[in-house]
Amino acid sequence: MLKPLSKERVGSMRHQEKMKIKRRRRRTLFWLFAALAVCALLLEEQVAVLYVLSTLAMSGLMLVVAFSNLGARNAEMQTAAIQRSR
Repeated sequence: MLKPLSKERVGSMRHQEKMKIKRRRRRTLFWLFAALAVCALLLEEQVAVLYVLSTLAMSGLMLVVAFSNLGARNAEMQTAAIQRSR
């Protein structure tokens, strides 16, 4: 039988939903600002600045991929698959 949710838990769930909405809104505003900045730089013919920004963004992405722990994740998945097959 299901237990009724306590008021604290309901409040916590509402708080989590509000935080999700705020994060989503912030992310949307960030991407909107980024798109407007790129458009403004294109209109002002500041291609050199866009080139530098895109180079920095690609470098950051490569660092994230380089330091991500993909080997351990694949090892865990392989171990789980082996255990399931037994």
